[in-house]
Amino acid sequence: MTLKIYPLFFLFFISLLLAGTTTAQTNIALGKNAYSSSDESGALLPVNVTDGNYGTRWASTYADNQWIYIDLGQQYDFTEVKLFWETALGRDFNIEVSDDALGWTVAAGITGNISLNNTMDISSFSGRFIRMHGLVRGTAWGFSLYELEVYGTPAVSVPVVNLAYLKTGTSSSNENGNNIPVWAFDGLGTNVINGKARDGNNVEYRRWSSVYNNDEWIAVDLGASYEITEVKLYWEVANGNSFNIEVSPDGTNWSVAASITGNTSTQYINDIIINPSVSGRHVRMHGITRNTGYGYSLYEFEVFGLNTILPIVLTDFRAVKKDRSVQLTWNAGMDKESRFNIQRSGNGADFTTIGTLYYPSGTNGISSSYGFKDESPLPGVNYYRLAYTETGEKTLYSDVLSVRFTEERNFVVSPNPVAGNIIRVELDRAVQNKLTLRLLTITGKIIEQQEVSANSKIAELKLNKHLSAGTYVLQVLEGNQPVRSRQILINR
Repeated sequence: MTLKIYPLFFLFFISLLLAGTTTAQTNIALGKNAYSSSDESGALLPVNVTDGNYGTRWASTYADNQWIYIDLGQQYDFTEVKLFWETALGRDFNIEVSDDALGWTVAAGITGNISLNNTMDISSFSGRFIRMHGLVRGTAWGFSLYELEVYGTPAVSVPVVNLAYLKTGTSSSNENGNNIPVWAFDGLGTNVINGKARDGNNVEYRRWSSVYNNDEWIAVDLGASYEITEVKLYWEVANGNSFNIEVSPDGTNWSVAASITGNTSTQYINDIIINPSVSGRHVRMHGITRNTGYGYSLYEFEVFGLNTILPIVLTDFRAVKKDRSVQLTWNAGMDKESRFNIQRSGNGADFTTIGTLYYPSGTNGISSSYGFKDESPLPGVNYYRLAYTETGEKTLYSDVLSVRFTEERNFVVSPNPVAGNIIRVELDRAVQNKLTLRLLTITGKIIEQQEVSANSKIAELKLNKHLSAGTYVLQVLEGNQPVRSRQILINR
């Protein structure tokens, strides 16, 4: 698509408009990464809306329902957004914001637009991502923008730091007792030149190195869950050719945050941007292939992110029946004042808080174990969940777990041991629905089963006269649910 109406005049008009406008605000979208639902061509790409050049543009394919969004790199409190359209403007469109580029909130909606310049107040919204979502085009072409400007201030002023500094490291192997993981997190050895890092006295810094295999790794425990935006590796001569940067919440289950292939034998410093950012407590370099006949060797392994522990991280929520009670256990890490409300429901929909655990200062993000015992569960099925929150954060909910309690009945078996072919069962009260008597071997094999009529307190189970002597289990079922079992001895 080409500009159809007076492109030079339009650009001149834009320059006059900007020259006559004085503002102390900064366009926070300038130079940031942009992404689109489609591109008209390889020249009309999303990057053009954040390059500050009003002569370049992005254009979508010739269809409605197209979008372009910008990753601002961190959370902002917005003030306004400005759109500078080419002729192919949007007639109906939304300005949408998001924290994760997955769920979007409409901050402004425009219908019937005929202007090539739109300024919208979105001062009551915040987010890291902002999107122009074109609903209906204003022309037969697609949607086309010279520039998408965004204004606002950082929502929080949190420094980005090396989160791995002096943290605990582990590895799949060590070349020897001197080259161990601790040296990769001591903050030294970042001045690598030609595969060697030395101090001012020309003494080589200490480093970690693996045995001489391809599949080796080194990991660091950050001590809590953080948002991770960047990783830097400072290699010794024995560097990696292909390797992954992986993250984990628990040091066991890993996901790939970035993959590097074809790292050259002379590339001794890798600055790896994690975009979009990932969250995790554990980070590792997982070597796939080497560039030398030695192992993998690092002077320093840096992990960068916002120096703020993420909100409550809840894992491993369990509910276990113990006699006539339910023991709830879970693991969680908190970085400030936190509260767990333990909730129970009889129908899985209407929950009531039955207990609260309160921690006024959190746990500095370190995962710990917690528990609560429900001493008086409901008859039938009990549904449990946790409603948990940190001060200033929204309330979150755990998965719902269920535990079933069947009403137990006492009964008397006579005779026991059994000498004849009849087992007499006397219940503590009359049966109100179908009752089944079942005889099983000690290993659980059913050998006799008999239904008993309703409203009965006494029942008899007839045994096969050829039944061998030994130990058996008599089971009483109400409906299809076992309510009581007892071991009996048959003598013949």
